[in-house]
Amino acid sequence: MEQQVLKPIYLFYGEEKYLIEDNLKKIKKAFGVMQKGINYIELGENNILDIIPNLETPAFGFEKKLIIIRDSNFFKKDTKGGSTSDTREKIESYFKENFNNFKDYNIIVFIEETAIKTLGLYKFILNNR
Repeated sequence: MEQQVLKPIYLFYGEEKYLIEDNLKKIKKAFGVMQKGINYIELGENNILDIIPNLETPAFGFEKKLIIIRDSNFFKKDTKGGSTSDTREKIESYFKENFNNFKDYNIIVFIEETAIKTLGLYKFILNNR
């Protein structure tokens, strides 16, 4: 069987959790050996700002790093306060300015409940998958 080539960035969203998890399982299988904290990182809403240092840190002893980000809230409109919006703008700006520097050794998977297609990070991922 020919080895599957993984893209540098993915966005899965919607109510079909089974399909999302099935696709994530396929990505993990194609990725191969995963060592949590070294070449496999899981992030969520509470530690989302850790994405930047994780993108910049190489996967020591491995060719690539798989970074799974769940429920970042970067793909939906703010419902309270402006902190999510500020963080989203910071991450979006970072991706736009540095994607070419880290895309060859990171595979990033965003898993969200919803995604608004007019937001900048959504458009960025669509153009760079």
